Amino acid sequence: MIDKATLQHELFESRRAVLMALRGVPDEAAAASPYPGAPSLRDITAHLVAWEDRLLTVAQMVRWGDGAKVEWLRSPAEVDAWNARAHARLAGWTWPDVLRALALQREETDWNMADLQDSQLTIAYHDTGSVVTVGELLYGIAQHDREHLPDLQTTRAAVT
Repeated sequence: MIDKATLQHELFESRRAVLMALRGVPDEAAAASPYPGAPSLRDITAHLVAWEDRLLTVAQMVRWGDGAKVEWLRSPAEVDAWNARAHARLAGWTWPDVLRALALQREETDWNMADLQDSQLTIAYHDTGSVVTVGELLYGIAQHDREHLPDLQTTRAAVT
């Protein structure tokens, strides 16, 4: 089980790493694809924003006993479809829009964490043989940032 202080540290460190990878990237480079069909820095960063919003929303729903209302993504195909919808929704955002959303989304996550008690991190939703906790969902935000950090770093190197 993860405690609140550790979770907050993980969220801080994972986002710090993302921000370091993005520091000083000009608009043109952020929009550039390293090769045809590859996502740009803007695309990858918008993806991080979309998933943080989703994971925070799902964690809130589980915390308040509304896990049954969540559209759970149970297969890679469902995850791919959700990613495609999120990409289409965010495709028109500029680099400053994406950076602003990245900051505001983390601010919202931090605000929601402020009154969260360690005991609430263990609130679980049981679904078809699997169990997910509020803490695991929130920790997933940090894991997702770290998962895409190499993508940000290699894309940046290729376009700047």
